[in-house]
Amino acid sequence: MQIAEFLRDDDHYEEALPLHIFDRRFADLEREYDDMAVLAERILTLEAENRSDIAEELIVVLEAEEAQFDRKLSEIREEAVALARNATARTAIQEHQARLSTLGLTAAGAALGLLIALAITRGIVRPVRQLLVGFENVEAGDLTIELSVKNRDEIGRLTAGFNHMVGEIRAKEEIKDTFGRYIDPRIVDKIIDQSDQSVMEGERRDMTIYFSDLSGFTRIGEMLTASALVRLLNAYFTKMSGGIREEGGIIDKFIGDAIMAYWGPPFVAQKDMAAAACRAALRNLAELEAFSTDVPEITGLRAQPPQLRCRIGLATGPVVVGNIGSDTNKNYTVMGDTVNLGARLEAANKDYGTQILVCAQTFHAAQTDLHFREIDLLAVKGKSEATAIYEPLGPIAATAPDKLELASRFGQALAAYRAQSWDEAETLFSKCLKIMPDDGPSKTFLTRIEQLRHDPLPNHWDGVWHMQHK
Repeated sequence: MQIAEFLRDDDHYEEALPLHIFDRRFADLEREYDDMAVLAERILTLEAENRSDIAEELIVVLEAEEAQFDRKLSEIREEAVALARNATARTAIQEHQARLSTLGLTAAGAALGLLIALAITRGIVRPVRQLLVGFENVEAGDLTIELSVKNRDEIGRLTAGFNHMVGEIRAKEEIKDTFGRYIDPRIVDKIIDQSDQSVMEGERRDMTIYFSDLSGFTRIGEMLTASALVRLLNAYFTKMSGGIREEGGIIDKFIGDAIMAYWGPPFVAQKDMAAAACRAALRNLAELEAFSTDVPEITGLRAQPPQLRCRIGLATGPVVVGNIGSDTNKNYTVMGDTVNLGARLEAANKDYGTQILVCAQTFHAAQTDLHFREIDLLAVKGKSEATAIYEPLGPIAATAPDKLELASRFGQALAAYRAQSWDEAETLFSKCLKIMPDDGPSKTFLTRIEQLRHDPLPNHWDGVWHMQHK
């Protein structure tokens, strides 16, 4: 067997060694091996010829050559082992590098996948987020928004639907803005919302009705030019409307210089409507007092500007409410005896020298929120039944002490009046004037007592005063 083949067949080095680097040394060893074989045959021949002395000398030479051969062979094996170790180390390094490269490629592939997924996700999420922002803007009242539709998928169709929805809402808001100058926006909402059939069919509800009128408006109209009169009325209505609307009232209509309004479900809770109407009436009196300082500027009459004073009547009770009118012209309004009573109470202020009068039902519904003064038992024109009428004085926690003192003394005077104790009543009403010299009801009753002293009263007189005018 050849030495190179012997080394190449060794399982330990078969694949690890680059044996081509040992080819020349293998050739030298093979020659030495052949020489030793020749020398061994000669020794055997000499032994056969009984020439032992020469054979022993050659054996020594053979042993030296064998020792040298083994040493050379061992060197080659050691070098081969070192090469194998180096090859193994290089293989391990290469394997590590290959593993790192694999991990790098895997990481790069994962990163690329994430980037692609992120791009796809953004492509989906962006229009959805755009929709969410659009809904938030609409919730905040921004109806100018219009989203761009970039795809024809489900999200694209949803975006187009959103734009259509916003367009319809915008159209309704434009209607409300236009008609809101003529009709309360809450009424416009009900008319636009066709699901509420009560708007078309009408229904009966309890409501509080408000009527106000300017005193001496005819004389004021004669003092002003047409343009000045329109400016004055518009400014006046703007002031008065603010107080009514801020208390939740619905302005039904303007009639000349008069205002008709109402409170009630579904715009104001039934338990709050009477008190809200009374607060609006008191507020409007204060607003009118402040507004009077602007009248010279508005009318151009700085020397003798017209003095504005209004009367307000409030009545609470059942009314018919609905969209009332012809096929071509309708008005969402209220009608019934309660409406008529509100108008009569507004006019009754002229008889009592008051500015606000309310019916008994309004008083009972609002007495936990405001102080009142009972004024009289009144049967308005066209009604045989009387109602107690009251004057609201102010909120429970903010009514002036002199008004409360007046109300207490006036109540005593009113009781003496109903008992036909004219002298006592006259004394008490006079004391009321000492508390408030311009108190209209006290003056009215003093005049009435003087009249009743001379006019015989029926036996069943119940203290009710019958109003002779509307």
